[in-house]
Amino acid sequence: MPIDHVAAAVNFPSSANETLRAQAFTGVYGSTEHEATAKVEDSTAAFETTNPLPMRGGMTVDVYIPKGILKAPGTLTKIFWFIGSNPIVFLPLVTFAVMFVLWWFAGRDPDPGMSVAPMYDPPAGISPAEAGTLLDDRIHPRDITSTIVDLAVRGFIKIEETDENGLLFHHKDYIFHLLQKRQDWQGLAPHERVMMENIFVGDVPDTRLSSLKNRFYTAVPVVREDIMSALKQKGIYTLDPESANGYSVGAAFCILIPFAIFQFMNWADFFGSMPMLIGCVLLSALIWWLFARVMTAKTLKGARTHIAVLGFQEFMNRVDADRLKTMPPDTFEKFLPYAMALGVEHHWAQAFSGIVKDPPSWYAAPAGYGYGVMFNPILFSSSMHGMAIDMHQVFVSAPRASSGGSGWGGGGGFGGGGGFSGGGFGGGGGGAF
Repeated sequence: MPIDHVAAAVNFPSSANETLRAQAFTGVYGSTEHEATAKVEDSTAAFETTNPLPMRGGMTVDVYIPKGILKAPGTLTKIFWFIGSNPIVFLPLVTFAVMFVLWWFAGRDPDPGMSVAPMYDPPAGISPAEAGTLLDDRIHPRDITSTIVDLAVRGFIKIEETDENGLLFHHKDYIFHLLQKRQDWQGLAPHERVMMENIFVGDVPDTRLSSLKNRFYTAVPVVREDIMSALKQKGIYTLDPESANGYSVGAAFCILIPFAIFQFMNWADFFGSMPMLIGCVLLSALIWWLFARVMTAKTLKGARTHIAVLGFQEFMNRVDADRLKTMPPDTFEKFLPYAMALGVEHHWAQAFSGIVKDPPSWYAAPAGYGYGVMFNPILFSSSMHGMAIDMHQVFVSAPRASSGGSGWGGGGGFGGGGGFSGGGFGGGGGGAF
C-alpha cells in the first residue's frame, strides 16, 4: 500500500566522522528517483522522503563506509550467523546423537573374547539357514533355498532336474520326490517343516518346482519368522533384527518430532534454504541407515556363534586338498548347504575338484548330463546355484492381485514493498558509490 512518510538513521562509530557518503532512491523496483534527502552529520547518515511513496514503492538507502571503520566479523560469529539462518544443520547432529546412544545401550554386540579362526565344522545345533542369517543378521533368499538342499542331503527328499524340449527353447524344471512319510519328520526344525508342508501339500509324493509358483509365497514370511524365532530360542540375540527395526523406526520418530514442533510453533524455520534442507535430510537418512544396519545385538553366546560361523566360512574359502583327503567321503555334499547359505559354494566345489568322483545320490540329472560319467563338483555347484535362483523366483512369485506377501521382499538489495525499495542499491538506474 502507499506510504506517506519514511525516515531512517544509520549510526556508525565515531571514527567514521567526515568520511561517510550517502544517497537514497525511491519508487518501485528499478526506479532511479531521488525523492528523498540524504544527510551526513558526524558519524550518522540520516534519510527522509520528500513525497509519499506509491503502492509497491519503497526507499533504498546507500552509504559508503571507508575500510577500517567497521570490524569484520570473526569466524565464530559467521558460524553462529550461519547456524541461526540454517537451523536444519542440527538434524544430522541430533540424528547421530540419538542413534549412537541407542546403539551404545541397546545395539552393541558383546566382546566374544575370541578371534576368527578356521573351523572345520559348523556351530553345533545351527542349521544352514540359521548360519546364513547369523552371517549378517538378515535372512536372504539363499538361506531358504539352501534348506531345500539340506533336506535332500539328510534324506528327506530327492531332487530331479528335468530338461523338456519346447518348440524353440528348452524348459528346465525340478521335481521334488518325498522320501520320508510325514510321521517320520520328527527331526525337522519348524522352518523346515513349514517348507515341507507347503511343498508336499496333502499326500502327494512328488511336486514340480513350477507348480509352486504363485502359491509358495504365502509360506515365506512364516519360514523367515521361524528361522528368527529359533535363533532367539537358542539364546543368540538380546535384540533380534525384527525388534531392532522397531527400535530404529521409533528413533526416527523421536528425532523428527521436535523439529516438527519447532516448525509448527514458528520457533525455527527449517525451510529457509531448500538445498540445505535436502542435504541435511539426506545426510541424516544415511546416518540413520548406517546405525540401523548394526542395531541388532547378540548375546555372548550369539557373538561367539557368529565368530564360529565366520571361522567355518573361512575354512570353506581356504580349505586345501590335502586336508580334504583326510575328511569323510561325504564332506562335500554334507556341508554344501552351508556353503550355499554362506555364499561360498563355488570355492567349496573348487576345493573338491578331482577328489569327489561320484555324484550325490539325492540329485538326479537329465540323461546325458554327465554327472554319472564324469562328475565335476564345479559344474555341480553351478547347477545348484542356478537351481537356487530358479527356486527363489518361484518362491516369491505372487498373483498380480496379491499385495506381495513374500516379505522380500523483489530485486537486488533490500527488495519488496513497504518501507524498503524494490530497486536495491543504486535503484536500478542510479549509480551506487
